[in-house]
Amino acid sequence: MSGRIIAFIIGFVLLVAAVGIGFVIIGKRNPAPTTSPGPTTPAPSQSPTPTPSTTPTPSPSPSSALDPNSVIAADPITAGQDATKRYNAVISKLTSWPLWKQNALFSGLFIAFGPTLEYNSGNEVYVFDSPDDKANHFTISVAQGSGNMLRALIPKDDYQPDVTPINRDFWKINYVEALQFAETEGGTAYRSQNKVTSVDVNLLRTTPNNFLYYVVTYHTKNPTQLLTIKIDAKDKTLVKE
Repeated sequence: MSGRIIAFIIGFVLLVAAVGIGFVIIGKRNPAPTTSPGPTTPAPSQSPTPTPSTTPTPSPSPSSALDPNSVIAADPITAGQDATKRYNAVISKLTSWPLWKQNALFSGLFIAFGPTLEYNSGNEVYVFDSPDDKANHFTISVAQGSGNMLRALIPKDDYQPDVTPINRDFWKINYVEALQFAETEGGTAYRSQNKVTSVDVNLLRTTPNNFLYYVVTYHTKNPTQLLTIKIDAKDKTLVKE
């Protein structure tokens, strides 16, 4: 089913890119959410990209193929603050949508980067689900650089019928920390040996155990030649299946 989700997301991203707006999407979840229903501006303890409780480990030096302003060279704390601002803007945009359900809960996030991994160049898609709408996902795409947004109702029959909201207790690291960790776990070596065309950083519930993970995927022109690194979103450890 996850392959079906990704294929749908890629098509959705390309469609939005055609009008100058990028986006990304999201998926599954962990135990039942501890937050109350309904979108609200996240409290500091429940920020979608919480400030790390410890000093983040130094990020690896960017390779010669990367811009010095790449995600790999970014400060995770600053990136988390930027991501929180985007999330709050997303909530504001959604709550002004006539189709929006006030009890909809955040269900996941997909972020797509080009091969240079330039900071603030990613396209994001957020997905929300409401028990009052059994047929559709509420999605909103965001271009990191411009902040342009596009809202869309996506039928659940098109890619993923059942998505469980994200439990913030298991979301402790942001996408920059996840990507930087992936670089130390084979990403840097893979990029040096292959012509990477894009990199995805997805937050979703998936195997094993249907827990909350970041799934970082390095793509090439050959769809069968890719590297996938799975990271626990709670403690930033490598997940092996």
